[in-house]
Amino acid sequence: MLSDKEGITAVEGATIGVIGNSTLFRAGLASLISNMKLGEIIEAVGLRELANLVRARGGKSPGLILIETATGTSDPVDTVTEARSLFPKTHVVLMSDDIDIENMGGCFAAGLDGYLLKDIGRDSLADSLRLVQVGEKVFPSRLASIMVDYTRQLVEPQVCMDKIRACHLSAREAEILRCLITGDSNKLIARKLAITESTVKVHLKSILKKTRASNRTQAAMWALKRNCTPPVAGARVASPASLGSA
Repeated sequence: MLSDKEGITAVEGATIGVIGNSTLFRAGLASLISNMKLGEIIEAVGLRELANLVRARGGKSPGLILIETATGTSDPVDTVTEARSLFPKTHVVLMSDDIDIENMGGCFAAGLDGYLLKDIGRDSLADSLRLVQVGEKVFPSRLASIMVDYTRQLVEPQVCMDKIRACHLSAREAEILRCLITGDSNKLIARKLAITESTVKVHLKSILKKTRASNRTQAAMWALKRNCTPPVAGARVASPASLGSA
């Protein structure tokens, strides 16, 4: 869970839906969350069953839904899309066996609020769910290591630029996109490139449109998937938390 926020408490009167095909995993997870006192638990095998249970209880949607995903089950992006359709105002968190950057990016684009691994510790799980309850996005801490690994792949800068330009980004937009990967704020980008912050914002809007990203985090992940790492060997790659800053 990539956040340094502390002192966050559960949302009063919250209800949490726990979805999973595995009865044992689902029951264990529900029991664990119940002991954390994060909210009332509703268990279901699938989203449709959860929707029926919610209607039977008066129709009030849960504040958060935690969904177990497993190899061979439904596509996670389709799962998030269905969850968003049935529960448009509910926070949605996936629990997966491992990190799949492509699937993760698609899930967040579909409206996911959190992506966690099943080997997460009890305290980290509690902290992550509390953050989601108050509107934060959460990622596995292991994602930071994966993103750092990208910087160790020595990619020729021009090769990276060609990949970016293939999506019709201008040279300036490509420079700004690579600044996003290192977590630079608009102010820092403006200083680095000797342009105004308002100009940075204009280019960012164009970048989001061309990469079909909803925010700067998704745009940075779009670039990382194409091995568009920072041009300087050893340059840092931002954590997801810093990627979200303006």
